[in-house]
Amino acid sequence: MSEPASAPPERTSRARLPLRVRWSFWRIVLLPLQLLWAMLLVQSLIGSLVVVGWTYRLIRRSVIKRWWAQSGRQSGETFVDFLSARPDLKSHSRWPNWIVEQDFSSSWKEVDDSGRWPGGRLLKSLFHSLGLNLKLGLQAVANTWVLTLPACALWLFGWHAGWINSFTKGYESASVGPLIGWSGVLLFIVVMMYLPMAQIRQAVTGEWRTFYQFTLISTLIRHSPLQCLGLALLYSLTSFPVLVLKTIPGYLPQINPALTDADPARVREILNGYFFWCALVVLAGFVFLRWVAGRIYASAVLRARRSGDLERSQLVGSERRLLEDLELIPLRALSRGNWLRRVVGQTLGSVGRLIVVGLTAAVWFSFVVQIFVFQFLTYQSGIGWLNQPLVQAPWFRYLPASVANPWGPVIVFVFLILIALVLRAAWGWLDRLRVQERLSPGTGSR
Repeated sequence: MSEPASAPPERTSRARLPLRVRWSFWRIVLLPLQLLWAMLLVQSLIGSLVVVGWTYRLIRRSVIKRWWAQSGRQSGETFVDFLSARPDLKSHSRWPNWIVEQDFSSSWKEVDDSGRWPGGRLLKSLFHSLGLNLKLGLQAVANTWVLTLPACALWLFGWHAGWINSFTKGYESASVGPLIGWSGVLLFIVVMMYLPMAQIRQAVTGEWRTFYQFTLISTLIRHSPLQCLGLALLYSLTSFPVLVLKTIPGYLPQINPALTDADPARVREILNGYFFWCALVVLAGFVFLRWVAGRIYASAVLRARRSGDLERSQLVGSERRLLEDLELIPLRALSRGNWLRRVVGQTLGSVGRLIVVGLTAAVWFSFVVQIFVFQFLTYQSGIGWLNQPLVQAPWFRYLPASVANPWGPVIVFVFLILIALVLRAAWGWLDRLRVQERLSPGTGSR
């Protein structure tokens, strides 16, 4: 009998590195390019919104990882495994992308294997993250400006009223400027006691309405007074080098006398390069402050929930499901103890919180004082008052009026937003019209 034909030899595959090693390698390679891209984005107002949206997605991933680490599940599964098993969280298994969809290679393969031309699906995947970053950034900065712009506008009006009065010597109206300015300072301090935690709340939930959950956010702040004091101190310390970088261009002619007679094109070229490299400091400070605030938020949610001050119904659906999966949401049994001890503890706690709140307000006051001092050293027009890069949009490019109109980017931004709103309304109207045509009687084949 003839011997059976031997099976074809198996194809030997080349040894491949583990997925985690390959991803770490590519992240190290691509990180400088992503950083340069972010530095370029913050040179414009619209680009800075993309940076804000990307940061909010990064902070959401950071908070989820913080909760996962506190759940005690590290021995059974990795963080990536935990996210991969949940479709609504799978996109957070890696750092957020800037332009293409998170799982772009897999989505392209699925479309390609279907045998059909990808068309709109491919176009959407190519720019999915860019559109998402812009949308989230616009919502985030809009909410932030709702609370901060009134105070910043009072600074601007108070400064001009005081400046004009110093020339006109109108002694009867001498108090107008200081009163307006101090009103803005006090309003800004009150807002900043609330704002950082509200920004993280919006980032974690992904819903702009949660920014205005005043009761819930106030509860979280009450459960982390010392942490909020430390965060305010970090804001004040980080603001100093940013304001120094913002002020230096006003003294470049003294530093380099050759620039005194330079033409506007040359000045613009020098300042473009200067502000581009300054963006490295601004980006680091902007992301770092929100990362710290995210860790404070993650711990405050668990403390408030376990103490009974945060109801389960106050959490949004995705957040509630996540904490339930991690077994972090049940209440901890509270021991009542002696009534006298409870009263004394609550009294001392209330006094301590009042002291910490006063210290936090004083630190935020130091943050505002720096803005006024550096505006006096080098005046940056209205933009220097209305947008603080570490608090609102990380837009860091201050060109003098002799080189470029400082309000030009704002006008372009408002114009583009209006166009986007008109196009969205028109698309919605056409979509509703198509639905009505499909549902109206008498249409279609008979």
